[in-house]
Amino acid sequence: MDQEQLSNLFAQHDLLAIPVIDARGCMKGIVTVDDIVHVVRQEATEDIQKFGGMEALDMPYLRSHILDMIKKRAGWLSALFLGEMPRRRR
Repeated sequence: MDQEQLSNLFAQHDLLAIPVIDARGCMKGIVTVDDIVHVVRQEATEDIQKFGGMEALDMPYLRSHILDMIKKRAGWLSALFLGEMPRRRR
């Protein structure tokens, strides 16, 4: 099941954990609400970054290297810069 679908299932039914089973019905582990909180935060961060016109970072903002941030934002920043350049008047 997709992570977002699973988080919706947790929210709808106020669950604390869901078992993970294989095709034979054997339990392989559990997914806890803590795992879901992490996923929801990660998805929200990616959505906000996309809304801001940049590619999602692979790590927390404060741990990102400056060169990685420049690579991820270069296209958008270049478009903004070119769009704001004054036009020559003749």
